[in-house]
Parts: sequence; structure tokens; C-alpha cells
Amino acid sequence: MGGQTASARGSRWSRCALLLGMAVVVWLLGAATQTAGAAPLASDAPIAAGRVATSSGLNMRAAPQMGAAVLRVLPFLTEVYILGAEIERDGHRWVPIRLKPEHGGQQGWVARRWLVAVPLSAAHAPSSGSPGGAGLLGDPQRLRVVKGSGAAQYAALNGVRYHIADLTTLQALNLGGYEQVSDAVIASLRVGPVLRFYPGALLRDDAGRVWQIGHDWQRHWVPDLATFNALGFTWDRVQQTPDWAVGRLAQGHPLTAR
Repeated sequence: MGGQTASARGSRWSRCALLLGMAVVVWLLGAATQTAGAAPLASDAPIAAGRVATSSGLNMRAAPQMGAAVLRVLPFLTEVYILGAEIERDGHRWVPIRLKPEHGGQQGWVARRWLVAVPLSAAHAPSSGSPGGAGLLGDPQRLRVVKGSGAAQYAALNGVRYHIADLTTLQALNLGGYEQVSDAVIASLRVGPVLRFYPGALLRDDAGRVWQIGHDWQRHWVPDLATFNALGFTWDRVQQTPDWAVGRLAQGHPLTAR
């Protein structure tokens, strides 16, 4: 009789332990789901916009963590809507995003460090299939960044287009988001010098003055040929650059011969 009682108690204990274990598993699964975070709802309104800043592309994931499934790889310069606040996890700050309608409108999560901010109004620009360009043609004296159907972006001013060579130059110029225009509008602009800014670059403005971009991202005037030669500069390194582009950089102290 005592053995049966002990057995019954053991059976009841086993069942309780099993139920408790199941409850713990269910709780852990729920917590994991909340931790991972689902993709934001389609009804969420964007609070900001960003542009992919890595040439190798950016993984858009199903949840804000490194182990989450990759929904797609966003190409360099893809613009996205940011839908909410950052979540810090796995050494990254994650933001919920939604793609523009012409890219499918899909939602997911990306690491914030690989996005650069663009004005939200620029992210609402018409798609590449839109003719675009009416503002550009009607007000050619306003400096702006324009983009056709390809990845290249151009600074446009006074009927001239200046190819912006890379993201570093784009950030240094600090011109804001681009305007989407038709390829016909791009082709109608005269071709100006390529803009390529980096520390150590030598720029020659419209007046013939030579400047060097320092590691402080300021422009430093090379006052004379003696200084130019003493610093080991060569003319094949000098880039012809319009005054307006040189002027986007803060002016530092003139260079002196070492």
C-alpha cells in the first residue's frame, strides 16, 4: 500500500514537472518572439528616411538580430523609410524600415550604421519611371543633386552636371537628398568635372587657386608655387573643381612649406 502511494505521488510529481516544463518552454518562446521583434506593420508611418551607404549591399532581416533570416540584400544607395526607434542588439543598432513602393514596399530590419540620413521629402520623390525634372529645368540656378534611372548621382547647377564620384564626396558636399529626374533631363545637362573629395585631394578652383583637403575635412590654400613644389605636389594630382564645390568645405589655415 505504501509503495502504491509513493508510486502515485511520483506519477503526480512527474506530471507536474512535465506541465511546468511545458509552461517554461511556452514562456521562453513568447519572450524570444518579443525579443526578436516582428517586422513593423504596413500602417506605420515613416519617421525618417535613409540611404544604404555600403557598396557591398545591406542585409534586410526579418528581425533585429544577426541570426534572423535575410529577406533581401539592399543595393548601394537604395533609399528606405525608417518606421521607428532603434533597438540595440548583437552589437548593432537596428531600425525598422520599409522599402519604397517601386521596390516592393517590403518591411524588415537593418543595422543603422550602414544608413545615411536623407530628407524624408527626398525619399518621397517620384520613381525612376517618372519624367521628372520640371523644377530643375525651371530653376537651373538652384544647386541640387539629381539622379536618373542609374545609380550615378550628379550635382546640377546652371545647366551643368557634375558626377559625384562616391559616397564620401556626397557626404562632404552635404547637399541633402537627390531629386529623381528622367534620363533625358540628365542628358540635357552639359558635362562638368567629376567631383572626388578625400583627405589629401588637391583642388583647383575657377580662379586657378589650389587647395588641399586636410584630414580635418577643411580646404587649405596652397599660396604659391614654391609651397606647392616643397610639399611634393604634382600637377597630375590636381582636380579642376568649380568654386561652388570648393566652397562647400570650411576654409582652414594656408599650407606652408615644411
